[in-house]
Amino acid sequence: MEQGGEFDLSEIAWFNGGLFDQRRSLRLDEGDLGLLVAHVLPEREKNRRDAYRERWWRHVEPRPAMLANLSSLTRYIATPRVAKHRLFVWMEKQVLADSAAIAIARGDAVTFGLLHSRFHETWSLKMGTFLGVGNDPRYTPTTTFETFPFPEGLTPDIPAQRYQRNPRAIAIAATANRLDALRNAWLNPADLVFTEPEVVAGYPDRVLPKDVLAAAALRERTLTNLYNLRPQWLIDAHDDLDAAVALAYGWPADISEEAALAKLLELNLERESVEEVAASRPAKRRSKGRTVEDLRTQPELLLPIAGGQAIRPSIDKAAVDRENTGESKQKNSTSQLRRPA
Repeated sequence: MEQGGEFDLSEIAWFNGGLFDQRRSLRLDEGDLGLLVAHVLPEREKNRRDAYRERWWRHVEPRPAMLANLSSLTRYIATPRVAKHRLFVWMEKQVLADSAAIAIARGDAVTFGLLHSRFHETWSLKMGTFLGVGNDPRYTPTTTFETFPFPEGLTPDIPAQRYQRNPRAIAIAATANRLDALRNAWLNPADLVFTEPEVVAGYPDRVLPKDVLAAAALRERTLTNLYNLRPQWLIDAHDDLDAAVALAYGWPADISEEAALAKLLELNLERESVEEVAASRPAKRRSKGRTVEDLRTQPELLLPIAGGQAIRPSIDKAAVDRENTGESKQKNSTSQLRRPA
């Protein structure tokens, strides 16, 4: 097909331009295509982005990296890019996230629970940005997710199967699953909805209102409205989850947000220190392990959060000297917040 010019209808006979397996795709008839030609093509011809203009029948560009990461999962975690409340939900992998949502390629309830804890919420509010008329928080993955120090042994780079018997993980998963079940029961009460199979096999069932009155009631049952109301059962469910996550960090359940934020920052900086030391050591010595305390070598670490204080971690210099050959001295350096391993 010529760029933005004449085309053959047979080229776009498959749903979404053939992005999916044709055996499981919806067929478009010429009536459907006529609507696309009348309403979509004129707008896409004016688009400055080559991919959108040349392949105007596609919703957006393919995301091969995201599809590859989701391929081994049955579900993944999603969160709005901009929202009043920092909420995380489960999405079936057949439902792809748009640019307004952040997709997190994890299917385990432990990661879901850690992200939905008040500790990650506090971190994301401090490390994210704000947008729009309402100055709503924006979740920026590079500063909120990638910098967040997950509990030791429960980090996203570890397959969930490796910690499924960990008591800390079990407690987090149980409370996270309960929170999710309670919310779903409120969003779609059994007396208001029924389910029916999707037209295309292999896709999630449709959840539909039982009647007109049910449809009207369901329009008011959104997660935003739920968290605006914040009923006691929701508060209790989050408190239970937060207690399980605090235990995973080794903190008291009633730790304040300020104290938790300071500890999270310290963990982030410790892990940055580990990365720096590992990168600077000779390859032949990298197999020799060192503890986190031994590696807290930065004499001054600045907190890049408004109103924050510099944290000056102590160091057992004798322990560090024993690990290094010769009589090299530690040099002072100032470090910015980095993504933990």
